[in-house]
Amino acid sequence: MDLGDLVEVKVGLDVGGCRGVFAKRNIKPGEVVFRDFPLLTVKAKVGEPLVMNLARRILKNPKRDEILQHMSVLYPQKLSELTPEMLERAKGKHGNSVSLLSGKQIEPKINDEDILCLLLKICFSAFCGGIYLKKGMLNHCCRPNAVGFQPGQRMNSNGTIINSDASEVV
Repeated sequence: MDLGDLVEVKVGLDVGGCRGVFAKRNIKPGEVVFRDFPLLTVKAKVGEPLVMNLARRILKNPKRDEILQHMSVLYPQKLSELTPEMLERAKGKHGNSVSLLSGKQIEPKINDEDILCLLLKICFSAFCGGIYLKKGMLNHCCRPNAVGFQPGQRMNSNGTIINSDASEVV
C-alpha cells in the first residue's frame, strides 16, 4: 500500500499484523504524514455498534466483493494470523454477531469465518464512522506516535481551522 513520500509499509515483520509503518526520512512535528479518505462510511444508529453497522452495510452492498478486496490489506488477512487464544476470544465476543450477519447478506453468501475476519478488520481499522485503509496500517497502541484528525479538526498555530477534505495523520 502506498502511503506517500514520508512513510512506507514493511511486511513480514514479527509484530502485530506482521507489518509496520516506517518513516522514509525525518518527519517534522506537525507535518502531515498522509491523507486518507474512507473506503466506506456510515451514520451512527442508536443501539447498533459501529462494527455491526459497517459490517451489515458491506455484506448487503452490491459491490461487497470489491470492498472486501480493498480491505484485504487490513489485519487480519486470515484468521490463521491470530493466536489460538485470540481466535477463541474473537469467536466468543463476535459469535452472535456472525450468526446475525450471516443471514443479512447478498448472494453468493460468504462463510462465517470470513464474516468473523471482516468484523475483526473493522474493529481494528474503523475510525470516526468509516473504514480507513491507510490509517489501518498504523499502530493503534495506547501510546501512538501519530495523531489522526478528521476533516476540519486540525488547527494551525494561529488557531485557524485547516480545511481538508480528508482525514490527516500528523
